[in-house]
Amino acid sequence: DREYIQAYIALFLQFSGKFEECISHCLKVLPQFIMDDCIEDTERALINSYDGIGALDKAVEVILHRMETSDTKYRDFEDIAELYEKSNDTVNAIKYYELYVKESDGICDYQTFEKLAKYYDSLDDYPNSFKNYELAAQADRQEGDWLWCNAGRALALNGQEEEAMFYFKMSAKINPEFADPHYFLGLCYQNKEDVYRAMHHYTEALKIKPDYPEVYNNLAAIIYHENSDIAGSIKSIETALDLNPDKQLINILYLNLSRLYNKIGDYDKHEFYKAKVFEAAGFTIERSEEDDDEEV
Repeated sequence: DREYIQAYIALFLQFSGKFEECISHCLKVLPQFIMDDCIEDTERALINSYDGIGALDKAVEVILHRMETSDTKYRDFEDIAELYEKSNDTVNAIKYYELYVKESDGICDYQTFEKLAKYYDSLDDYPNSFKNYELAAQADRQEGDWLWCNAGRALALNGQEEEAMFYFKMSAKINPEFADPHYFLGLCYQNKEDVYRAMHHYTEALKIKPDYPEVYNNLAAIIYHENSDIAGSIKSIETALDLNPDKQLINILYLNLSRLYNKIGDYDKHEFYKAKVFEAAGFTIERSEEDDDEEV
């Protein structure tokens, strides 16, 4: 009974946010415990309290010590990975999620593979990103359309567009109401200068998702290069701007509008959008006329 009471006190202190008191209490009573469930609860309170005060190394140290007698080390690897995940330590999060996958013997779910894929994405490690998106898709059919599409995206970013198209087509077949695979197929065909097929897939994407700014931006490039239709290209880009694109795309749209308005001699709008480029980037810098003449 005494051990249960002490373990309960540890949990109460931790849940109350009294992390320093909890740490002091846990360090005092843990060496005296012999009951496994009390040890487990108190160690958990200690780990969470170290995490609560930002002492990540101490929290990891407790888990590593626990692993010396643990029968489920894979769960400990997951706990360490989650701690590094919370601290935005991508390298160590990957390291321990990979150990978790290795030691879990197939117990881990698709979300673990998805996390790994996103982390590898952030490091531009597209071969490993692809591998984990594929594993995630194989582990979860309900999310298959999205995961297969991202597997294809990782391949495309690795310069393997032909292979990527297989995964985009698979994703579109699994979910005909998913616009992203059509967008990526359109982009692949556009890169191959197969404008007819690119336009087909962009049109399909807009049927499913009319507010798709990336599609309008790519259509603007086709309109400009294939038809020399600057006005039509401007209209497509301005449509994209009205659809709340992300910051990175906004910068591209502003830059393209600046260049297009310069080509038709509308210098007021050229200067306006040129200024918007630097405003969006958070700084001001002089640009040369040579930059303004670049292609969209």
